[in-house]
Amino acid sequence: QIYRKRAAARSEGDSSDAIIGREGSIVLIDTDLPRTFPELQMFGEEGPLYQRLREILEVYTCYRPDVGYIQGMSYFAAILCLHIDDPCLAFQCLANLMVKEHLFVFYRLSHVAKYYEIFDMLLTDANPKLYRLFRQHDVRHDQFLFNWFQVRGGCGCGVVACVAVPPNAHVPCHQTMFLKVLPLDTACRVWDWFFLDGAILLYRVAVALLNNLSSVLLKEDDMEVTYAVLSK
Repeated sequence: QIYRKRAAARSEGDSSDAIIGREGSIVLIDTDLPRTFPELQMFGEEGPLYQRLREILEVYTCYRPDVGYIQGMSYFAAILCLHIDDPCLAFQCLANLMVKEHLFVFYRLSHVAKYYEIFDMLLTDANPKLYRLFRQHDVRHDQFLFNWFQVRGGCGCGVVACVAVPPNAHVPCHQTMFLKVLPLDTACRVWDWFFLDGAILLYRVAVALLNNLSSVLLKEDDMEVTYAVLSK
């Protein structure tokens, strides 16, 4: 309750109570919960997991004020809530997940270009025709990989938690690690593999998705359609 009041006061321009780092981003959580897996109707205000998810995200925001809450992070916590009954254990898993397997790189956008270079090499080997098409039309990997791999801030909401978005990115600002790209059952299987194999699995799935889409992408001359396909 203390953190909620402080964050609300900060959003209204009252800076009398000091806020450490990005604690003020806690005010975004209630906005995100109803649109987290909305088809399940479990995380909205009337949903059975609303309070649990809200508390886990609020605790994490205060636990890591240097990161805070970034819009879309609710999907990470929600998928854990769906599989873990103990809220303390779900929070512990979220906290551990965020500091391992390179996920902080995508949150902070630090050294993220190196990861795109790795994917560049993988795509060159796996699908050279598609790679050449992307180069020909100046389609950069950050225009779809960031959408597939990670959550994203920079939505123009004015909250300090929002991370700067790479320039000219043509993807929605609230996305998570394949959870809004793939059907839930398939995405859960991807997460199983991710916990087993680590970050390399993200590359494998991304390449597999592009290979699956290549028959459409290679015969498409309209790049707006290409961007639309990649951002679904």
